[in-house]
Amino acid sequence: MTNRQIEKERSVKWQQAVLRSRRRRQWKLAALTIFLSVVSIPILLAYLWMVTIAFTAKTGGVETATLWIAAAILTPMLIIYAVIHNIEDLPNKRRWGWVLIGVGFAIGAVLLWDEFHLKNFRFMVNPNLVEDIRGVATAGGQFPWVWEAFFNSLFLASFQTVIVVTVSSLAGYYLSRFAFTGRSLFLQSLLVLQAFPAITLVIPIFLIVYWVGLVNTIYAPILVITALELPFFI
Repeated sequence: MTNRQIEKERSVKWQQAVLRSRRRRQWKLAALTIFLSVVSIPILLAYLWMVTIAFTAKTGGVETATLWIAAAILTPMLIIYAVIHNIEDLPNKRRWGWVLIGVGFAIGAVLLWDEFHLKNFRFMVNPNLVEDIRGVATAGGQFPWVWEAFFNSLFLASFQTVIVVTVSSLAGYYLSRFAFTGRSLFLQSLLVLQAFPAITLVIPIFLIVYWVGLVNTIYAPILVITALELPFFI
């Protein structure tokens, strides 16, 4: 054999070895993905139950058959999707993934269409849904409208974030750049404040809020949360 033939044979063998190694690695990765997908099924089943009961339950509970049909659709789709994305030389992997998701939704729509409904989301458009179902005498005033609660939470989080970020930034800058008498004691006291559980402050906080007339107002939790979080951020 000539040197050219020897080099060509070595090149072919090297390419074959690389191809075998790549395929072996792909199969190992696929097997690991399948194993992890199967192990994660009990965790995903809880989320699947949540989604299924939201769109199918009519009496507050989900039908067992409906849940297992949805699980039977999701499990193989999840495993196939993971295997497809681990095949490096497969062209248009993303397109095949979206096709697989579309097929899964189509199968689910065909098998579960009779159970599908949106009545569980009536609370988003009807502010008096609980009163309409249970009566004003039993539920009146106990359940605020979801959008009112959402915007209250958004206002509380935004206002509290602005206060905490502003005050802690100014205080942190001053403490880090300037030395003054009692600086170390002040910093240590901030750490000591974090050692007390917030539950031990419930009664004093309530008394203070009551005395200043902020009971049943949104400003009370804003001030309380801000006061509890400021030492940590500083």
